Amino acid sequence: MAKDRILGIVQGGLFRRLTPIRDVAGGCRLTRAKAKDKSRSVDAKAIDLAPYEGIALLVEGRNEDLWVFDVKIVERAGPILSGLVQYVLGGGLSRFDALSEAEEAGQGAEQ
Repeated sequence: MAKDRILGIVQGGLFRRLTPIRDVAGGCRLTRAKAKDKSRSVDAKAIDLAPYEGIALLVEGRNEDLWVFDVKIVERAGPILSGLVQYVLGGGLSRFDALSEAEEAGQGAEQ
């Protein structure tokens, strides 16, 4: 079985899938555990997403409900591209909106 390529953004400690499927509410967790090892090592091999908060990630893995198994992080976007991904695919408040609000308040983009 081939792995899926999934584009998403990390929000609130969860990976919110944007393509090829979209998480309407919440998100999922990423793990290096194999899908067949669901009961044993899923949490132990879970990827800590805290360093990726607000960042768009392209991952390869086996996409199943609340988890993506056997994950490999293929690419990590920088802050500008992450904001663009969230703005175009995620809807709602994005980093671009936050920057615009800061500029209107006279704070500029140097934050």
